Amino acid sequence: MPRSSALAPVGALLLALTLTACGGGATGTAPASGGTASTANASEAGAQPPQAPTQALTQAPTQASEAGAQPSQAPTEQCAAMGDATAVAGSLDEVPAPPAGMNWSPGEADLSTYDRCAPLSWVTLPVHGATASSPYQIMLFHHGEYVGTASLESYGFKPAVERIDDATIQATYTWPKDGESNAGASGRSVSTFTWDDASGSVTHSGEWPPSAG
Repeated sequence: MPRSSALAPVGALLLALTLTACGGGATGTAPASGGTASTANASEAGAQPPQAPTQALTQAPTQASEAGAQPSQAPTEQCAAMGDATAVAGSLDEVPAPPAGMNWSPGEADLSTYDRCAPLSWVTLPVHGATASSPYQIMLFHHGEYVGTASLESYGFKPAVERIDDATIQATYTWPKDGESNAGASGRSVSTFTWDDASGSVTHSGEWPPSAG
């Protein structure tokens, strides 16, 4: 009897601990499990709305970039890569030679009229040690690429060249009338040069100086 009495409290204590442990585990597990599911559902439900703006923001700049890239590509594809000095010096061998005893002087030319992105631009080429009546030649460029000279013959007196539009320039040649000195030359001949896309060449209209062959 004493031994049974001693074991009874121990057995009761173990049973109480077991029931407590089981009850506490069941009570703690359900909320945890439910909380996890709620969090997952909330994440899934909340993940979709941010995705739409993210895709829209990503696509919009891309489309804008593609749309904006096209205008900037055209000049890059059309314009020559070389600069003014390189374009002139690299084409000098193709320019008709000046009168005997003279040499062209690209280093003394005004290169500001060269435009590698214009349908037609020009550089007026002088000879070394040019004077008022020395011969000049007009080099022509299409999108920066040399396409020839305005004329086969070079003319005395520096021509006054001006731009009419992107594809057209106008040259005014000076020459002395009968009895006039070079210093008093008053003769004028106006020529217009236009880049023609259809023929892929420069067309001429107007007058040449009297010395034209």
